[in-house]
Amino acid sequence: MLRDDQTALLDGLPPQWRYALTGGNDDSKVCFEEGWNTKGSGRTLDDVLRINSSPSPYERWKSSKLIGVGAITGPESGGLLVIDFDGTGSQAIRAFRDHFHRTPSALRPTLCNESGKKGRGKIFLRVPPHWWPQLENRSASWRVDDKVVLEAIWMNGTGTGRHAVICGDHPQSSHQSPLYYRWLKGCAPTDVKWGDAPEWLLLGIIAKFDEQVPDSPEERRRSGEDDATPWERLRTHEKIQLAREALEFCPNRDGRGSGTYEKVRRIVCGLIDEFGPQLAQDIIEASEWDTRNDWGNTTAEKTIASLASSRVAEDQRARIGSLFHFARNNGFQWPTWALPPLEQTQLHVDGLKKVLNKMNEVSHDHAALAAWTGRAYREYGVSPADLYRLRLEQWLGVVSLGAPRSMADIAKSRRNDNVGTDVLDGLLPRRVHVVAGGSHSGKTTLACFLASRVLNGAPVDIGNTRHGINTAGRVLVLTSDCSDEDMVRDLVLEGIEDKACQERLLIHSGANFDDMIPIVQTLSDFKPDLVICDCLTSMAVTGVKVGDPAYADPIRMFVRHNGTSWPKCAFLILHHTSRDEPLRFSGTEQIKAACEELWVYYDPELIKQKKTAPSFNKTRHLLVEKSRGGYAGRKLQITRDGYTGVWQWMDPNQGEASPMEVLASAFRRVTDDRWRIPSEWMQLLDLQFNERNLRRYLDRLVGTVLETELRPSPIVNNRPCLHYRPRQQVRTSAQQMLTSRGDGINYI
Repeated sequence: MLRDDQTALLDGLPPQWRYALTGGNDDSKVCFEEGWNTKGSGRTLDDVLRINSSPSPYERWKSSKLIGVGAITGPESGGLLVIDFDGTGSQAIRAFRDHFHRTPSALRPTLCNESGKKGRGKIFLRVPPHWWPQLENRSASWRVDDKVVLEAIWMNGTGTGRHAVICGDHPQSSHQSPLYYRWLKGCAPTDVKWGDAPEWLLLGIIAKFDEQVPDSPEERRRSGEDDATPWERLRTHEKIQLAREALEFCPNRDGRGSGTYEKVRRIVCGLIDEFGPQLAQDIIEASEWDTRNDWGNTTAEKTIASLASSRVAEDQRARIGSLFHFARNNGFQWPTWALPPLEQTQLHVDGLKKVLNKMNEVSHDHAALAAWTGRAYREYGVSPADLYRLRLEQWLGVVSLGAPRSMADIAKSRRNDNVGTDVLDGLLPRRVHVVAGGSHSGKTTLACFLASRVLNGAPVDIGNTRHGINTAGRVLVLTSDCSDEDMVRDLVLEGIEDKACQERLLIHSGANFDDMIPIVQTLSDFKPDLVICDCLTSMAVTGVKVGDPAYADPIRMFVRHNGTSWPKCAFLILHHTSRDEPLRFSGTEQIKAACEELWVYYDPELIKQKKTAPSFNKTRHLLVEKSRGGYAGRKLQITRDGYTGVWQWMDPNQGEASPMEVLASAFRRVTDDRWRIPSEWMQLLDLQFNERNLRRYLDRLVGTVLETELRPSPIVNNRPCLHYRPRQQVRTSAQQMLTSRGDGINYI
């Protein structure tokens, strides 16, 4: 039951308000009536007073549980909006000011209450009916360190109301620290009317609904949401608050000859230097620290005046950091929402992080980037090269370069939208490929052909083996070698039509690795299956010499973040080789070490006629020099007839290929779906392998070519043993080959 002092708080409340009875679990914030927040279920003020004073027998139990009253927000109470300040110190005020660019004092006079906890309170405002649909049955909140410090309470997402307690004891109240809800002086219903919410406040709340709030700690760190504010950017009242809190931990003067006199002098000089004599005097006199000092025959006021005018103070002037230095030594904990004062020569880390965040937000605006780059160099001494690296690391923070991670941690960082199958089964896995070849050797044409296969969902036939594709995919082309129109022409020549691919093909000419942020953003948003970079030589970072380790940094970045910072895809990075030595190219060792798959695409005539005029014909060789998929040493013979639009892929050294490649080619010609043990496959495919080696090779093909299952076998008395068969996509491709010519001819 409510006390008389609590029911007195209900006098003069707006007649439109509806109320919820609180006291569930002996908590004045918890409502105990079921369905209290459904439309039309709110209690009137007369109901509340009747249940509290003379309840009916049925309502007597409610009277016994009633320890508080909450006003229901939203249309139920005629458009009641509550702004709840619930932070520590000035966190809520700072959040309000940072978002609305005004202080709470700019609100018109209205009802306000508090719970007795320092810095906590609520403002009650009226929202005009024409604004109700725009608030969309939602409430807005502002967080610091995952804790709500400011909230605009309106309604739940289900359209049901919320409530704000206006009378009752606070749940954290005790006999030592009694806390109870009460109206602020001059803000009670008998003193002021229920005020309307200004337009700027409502627009700010609606803008908060559409704000992209970072979900994970990594996203919050990247966006700067968790960045603390440095001392130099704090408001004066925030600095005063911190100084007052730290002053209580500082040493006191025990007498003129004591060892603490010099410390006190430095503390006072630091306050004078930061705030001036008058404010310093106010801070000291309002603290308990002043009463514990032994000022001798003088006072704090005279001491401050003397130090402010003395030459000793000017020659040996202490900074405000002295106060916090002594306070931290005695147990003062610096709050999370601010950074301590920095020395003049120390880098402002927070300011630099803000610059990085701003640059990442305007990554497409080169003029803005130039301005921010100049500011970073001027204010923080960071060179453009270091700034580029820091920006990229700030954006790609999901893969840290710190401590080693367990297998579970690595699996946890993978994206949920990754695709496990190859882009072109058995030919183009979702890895980073470097395609090296001389000028005019046909690298771009080869890339356009593979792009047409991906966009059209068409397979690639290599001899009598078909490499299929599940569904038509997306292709992103990054080029600095040609214009958009030239790249479109090359793609059209390989059978790519706008009507067929539409939005599944994006071309970005003029792209380079000087600024990777737009590329990374496109990869994350567009989610391509195949990315063509044409070419490494022209897209390389400006100023990096060929052969330097940094020359291959873009490749390392793609390898490291593929499938983590964007969905896993296949990269074709084209690179020039020497015309005289077609198997050598600039930065060979660095690039070969950085990539996952290295293809060398060359005219065989060039090797025979080194240092002579080359004669380009229709036949090329594709040599796999390095392969994470086990295809190193593979060589394909490719012939293209540009007049008929026919590509023919053959395997000239199939008999000399590696055992893995021989097995993969043999299984890609199997059309049935029967499970077999290794000895059965050896007999069926006429394989010349030792059975133990065959098992080892088969296990390495599981997942890419084969699938396995433990099944009983009649050959070994129905004992369970591993059976193998080609994957569904492999079997489907083999069956489709029966209806085609099967001679490696790929028609555009």
